[in-house]
Amino acid sequence: MPNHSQARPQPTTASSVLNRLIRFAIVCALATLVIVPASGWPGAAPAHADTGLDAGQYHGLVWSQWSERDDNYCDCDLLLDGLSTTDTYATVQPKTAAIVAQFQSLGVNTIRIPINYKTATDPWWNTYRGVIDQATAQGVNIILSYWTEGHDAGYSVGLDPANLSTVATSNFGKMWTAAVNTYQNNPRVYFDPMNEPHAYSATDWLNIAATWIADNSAVPRNRMLIPGVRYDEDVTPLCNDSRFAGTYLALHKYWFFGGGTSYDSWVKDFNSSIGQCASRTIVEEFGSPVDLNTHLDFNDAASTDNRVAFLRAMTDTIRKENLGAIWCHGVGGRNTYTDGIGAYDELNILRNNSNTGSVTPFWTPNLSALERVKYAWGEGWDNLPERQAANAGVLQGGARLEPHSGAWNGQNVGYMVNVGDGVTFQNLSASPLLDVDYAAAASGTFSVYVNGVKNQSVSFPSTGDWGTFATKTVHVTVPAGASITLRNDSGDTAVNVDYIQQRGAMTVRQGATVGQLRGGARVEPHSGAWNGQNVGYMVNVGDGVTYSNLGVSDRLDIGFAAAASGTFSLYVNGVKSQSVAFTATGDWGTFTEKTVTVNIPAGATVTLQHDAGDVPINVDYIQEPQQAEYGTLLGGAKGEIRSGATDGINVGYLANVGDGVTFNGLHASNKLAIGYAAAASGSLSLYVNGVKSQSVAFTATGDWGTFTEKTVSVNIPEGSTVTLQHDSGDTAVNVDFVDQ
Repeated sequence: MPNHSQARPQPTTASSVLNRLIRFAIVCALATLVIVPASGWPGAAPAHADTGLDAGQYHGLVWSQWSERDDNYCDCDLLLDGLSTTDTYATVQPKTAAIVAQFQSLGVNTIRIPINYKTATDPWWNTYRGVIDQATAQGVNIILSYWTEGHDAGYSVGLDPANLSTVATSNFGKMWTAAVNTYQNNPRVYFDPMNEPHAYSATDWLNIAATWIADNSAVPRNRMLIPGVRYDEDVTPLCNDSRFAGTYLALHKYWFFGGGTSYDSWVKDFNSSIGQCASRTIVEEFGSPVDLNTHLDFNDAASTDNRVAFLRAMTDTIRKENLGAIWCHGVGGRNTYTDGIGAYDELNILRNNSNTGSVTPFWTPNLSALERVKYAWGEGWDNLPERQAANAGVLQGGARLEPHSGAWNGQNVGYMVNVGDGVTFQNLSASPLLDVDYAAAASGTFSVYVNGVKNQSVSFPSTGDWGTFATKTVHVTVPAGASITLRNDSGDTAVNVDYIQQRGAMTVRQGATVGQLRGGARVEPHSGAWNGQNVGYMVNVGDGVTYSNLGVSDRLDIGFAAAASGTFSLYVNGVKSQSVAFTATGDWGTFTEKTVTVNIPAGATVTLQHDAGDVPINVDYIQEPQQAEYGTLLGGAKGEIRSGATDGINVGYLANVGDGVTFNGLHASNKLAIGYAAAASGSLSLYVNGVKSQSVAFTATGDWGTFTEKTVSVNIPEGSTVTLQHDSGDTAVNVDFVDQ
């Protein structure tokens, strides 16, 4: 993270939070790496011709030093968050194992940690190596990055750009000699010569970096990350310099740098820093003060908040361009702020519960921010941003663009009146659902093609006229990189197409901090709550919490605590659905779960609110069932439309050994509810984290479209995968959902 004591562009706002951010530096964690074998890199080859580099494999978070003495910029033995000065090589390893396992559960497989001259040459190096050795033994890659001892970008260790012949013999060179000699043969250790070389001109830094590469030629180039100029903020000067052929390039981007004021301007700013180097660029640090803004919904495309615009622009572009992505940071940092749970840094995307005296388990202050980061890594279908407007499509036949004020961006594809007229949208992400925004003066059908092959004919109701738009959701499996065509075939009718929007799995559980607080409600710590916090102080009329972007469901699980029995009010899309009665849990810190039957459409908001006659509750979380079609299908299993299923589709064809469906990221629980239909009684096998737990007996529901629910007792650890599978002796069952 940048040393903000040096001159640089000022942030767009003068808030005290930003001033603090501008003054200090932060350490960040790194991202996923799949190791690429070293090869001979031709020294004169332009960067864009490099092969064997795939930046998009890097997914990560930071493990930083816990420090209030200026982050990692110190002439000290670096002490990562959770470690102690009394640690030894042996005692560091179990601590590292627990922390790394938490990171891995989020999809991280590389961690960026700091190094300096003192750490690499003191006896502490023997202890510090325990972190690196344990993490790499667990299959995680480590990035070693040099943080300067102060704010001089290397001069304190004798690195003088005017005398490059001394680079290897300076303390800077001695530090890297120690690290490289230890880890040059460990394929999971990577090297970043200097975090943010801001004190050097672009020319001086490129010369230093090229000299460092030559001095450390024992390291394969595809295990080097060469920082961009100044604060790692621009990699374009390195991109076509043949001295850096075969290396990755490291870029840093933060909201408080002030590079954009809207989603589009952030995208433009971001792309200008990368140029033609996308295939080699790792966004080695990026972040926004999410732990100071737990109320923000970073999945909200309609938000006008610039912090939301920044994070959405970054994560959308990272995913689109297949860049590496490293959030700064996971844990550690300056711990400037305190609350009832402990000290933290404003950029923490994870926190430990300091009140427990233990580093792990971590919890998430703002789940929507973590969801955006994981989206950047290519995970999940939640809240896909791939809305493609009419003018993004390739027109077919007589179709043409026309203006309409009611359309999303002011125009739609019209004149799809004859056979062959249509529009094709290209390079889509993988998803199970497609929303088509359309207008039509009469009811009818249009045809949907995937990669040029007709998938289905979709019926739609009239919207009343050609300028009134509505959304039609289509169940269609879209592979990554596919094209979708909407076309008028024989028997179809005319339709105006506004846009398509991919959509996927619902947010399964939304904790207290993800919601938008209303009235006097506020977040407070409670050790009994799911992630250490709940929404409390819902004591007056109008106090409540709103959750956004829910998936299609006919039920909602609500985690709560209450000192007395009573009711609270449940709203869907701003309209009161019902008054929910609940029984006291005994006190404000004892939590239980209430299941409510309620019709929730796709993308809905749900509000839990104190109305007249209601009584106070503490809200822990809300949770929807995981729909079967969002799971990973095994064998011959496939989705099929069933009107009786929760959202109109179930997973069927679990008829042969090996057919099944896997659900990911389940929460800790001792039970599992399974929605199913079966023409005959029988069983399916239940696996947790790949190990068979039990054979689940199902009673016939009468036919394949009549659904009921079966609850089984099973130990499910946090973050588990659960598989329902047809094993030898089992029978066919249609699976609708699982719920905890």
